[in-house]
Amino acid sequence: MEEFDENDNVNQKLTDMENNIKKPRKYKYIILLILLILIIIGVIIIIVISVKSSNSSSNNENNKDNDNNDNNDNNDNYDNIIKAIFYSEDSNLIKIINNPYDKLNIELFIDEKQIDFVTEYQFQTSGNHSVIFKFKEELTNLSSLFNGCEHLKEIDFSGVNKNNIKLINNLFDGCTSLEKVNLDNLITSNVVNMDSMFKGCTSLQYINLKNFETTNVTSMEKMFQYCKSLISVDLEKFNTKNVINMRSMFDYCINLIKINIKNGFDLTNTLNAISMFFYCTSLKEVSLKNENINGESSTINMRGMFERCNSLIKIDLTKFERKKLKIYKIFFMNVIV
Repeated sequence: MEEFDENDNVNQKLTDMENNIKKPRKYKYIILLILLILIIIGVIIIIVISVKSSNSSSNNENNKDNDNNDNNDNNDNYDNIIKAIFYSEDSNLIKIINNPYDKLNIELFIDEKQIDFVTEYQFQTSGNHSVIFKFKEELTNLSSLFNGCEHLKEIDFSGVNKNNIKLINNLFDGCTSLEKVNLDNLITSNVVNMDSMFKGCTSLQYINLKNFETTNVTSMEKMFQYCKSLISVDLEKFNTKNVINMRSMFDYCINLIKINIKNGFDLTNTLNAISMFFYCTSLKEVSLKNENINGESSTINMRGMFERCNSLIKIDLTKFERKKLKIYKIFFMNVIV
């Protein structure tokens, strides 16, 4: 009996040992199962977050598109939009437009906020500021529109889609800070007067007017006068055949080196070319023509036309009869003609 009891005890101990060995294994499997479940939950959470983020980005893009569409729809209500940059150094009132228009036909946005129409504005901070003019009517008269706007730095007329300009004289007269201008969209085929258009724009270095139609223009007096920083001007398609007055057109453009004008300055009907290039001390070459120079009716006054043009070495006068120019010899002194 004692042997059997001892055997039973031994068996019991072996069974207990086996159970003790199995228990850790059992717990190990349970832990692994829990870890696996946690990993699956983590993956699911990551997928959900990723999907939500993707949907949010998509919604933001859609909202941006909708905002852009709204802006485009809003802009469609306006025939003409002019964008400008003004520079302010203090909180003084600054002239932003020379008002020739009824304020009911123009809306004004400053730094993307619409405000009541004003001709002067007080910026609260120094630096560059965005100013947008939205016109509800066809533009026909730009005369003196920004005359005297000394703080105007940049201006863009690319949003001007409905225009039939007739007067553009003194448009930027006295805009001493103007550095960049885009007038590509302007229709100038009916313009008759371009007097003093850029007069006193002392910061402009380059002007592109290559698309300007000037067939009907009769006066360009002082058009670029005192543009002291101007280096190059593109007048590729300029037709000056009907221009009567070109007096002081480039007067005191002391840094002007190049004038790009495909067919030269046509003085056929010009009566006044006094001081046209006066004090253009850097200008090296000019092309002129006059189809009527042989006729008795040619009474063009060219007094001081090239005075102080110390760098001028060539004037193309192939369309002139030289013997008729003897009385103007002093105007071409030190110049090859």
